[in-house]
Amino acid sequence: MNKKRRKIFWLLGIVLIVFFAILFVFSKYYLHEGRFYAKKMPQMADIVLVEQPFVKKNNIKITRCIAKAGQTVQIINSIIWVDNKPIDENYNVIKKYRINCFSIEANKKLLNYYKFVDSADILGVYKVDLNQKQAADLQNDSLFITKQIIAKSGNGNTKLFPQTYLYRWNEDNFGPLFIPHKGYKIKLDKENFSLYKNIIHFFENKDIKKEEGTYFIDNQKVTEYVFEQDYYFVLNDNRTDLVDSRMWGVIPQRAIKATKSR
Repeated sequence: MNKKRRKIFWLLGIVLIVFFAILFVFSKYYLHEGRFYAKKMPQMADIVLVEQPFVKKNNIKITRCIAKAGQTVQIINSIIWVDNKPIDENYNVIKKYRINCFSIEANKKLLNYYKFVDSADILGVYKVDLNQKQAADLQNDSLFITKQIIAKSGNGNTKLFPQTYLYRWNEDNFGPLFIPHKGYKIKLDKENFSLYKNIIHFFENKDIKKEEGTYFIDNQKVTEYVFEQDYYFVLNDNRTDLVDSRMWGVIPQRAIKATKSR
């Protein structure tokens, strides 16, 4: 083999090595908006890229894993509980607050020092989105009264899961909700049917219906159902954005495209 051919073979070899190296990297990572996310199942508090249910275009959303299959999640006065224990959300959660200013000095300081735009509902009363540090700073400032705005328990939000009068859940008081895992069996009754029917229909691709107190799945009379997949509960760090599991309910494992650990 002459030198020219050897050089060509070497170049082809290098190209193939680079090509397969790139394939290897992209088989393990997902690129979104210039950042790489690992293709693995998330742990609690991991950032996740999810494929939004019922959205066909531009449907990848960045959110956070709050609870996994087999756990029970509940929101009580905007505090997240998993398996009956409050979780420590030591990341940048944003919530809605009301700020009361009782003087011109307070109003000026809010606008000039804290850099809030002038969006008062009435003179001296502001509703703003704050992270934990911003809220703490304002709550420690004697010029203001700063209080989180929390939807009252029992004031149901019909836009949120499970969209039924039986469960008067809202963005700040939600659940308890058990997150199904593969092989988990439920008895089909009025409460479970209302809670899980959309999950069974949309994510497990079953035709489920109720007729005069009798339940049918794919036209077969049934009294129980066994889930075929693992599910996750995810929330946005900006809790004023309700497009997460509070709206969708739990999401299947296949909807999670990639993960970024804390």
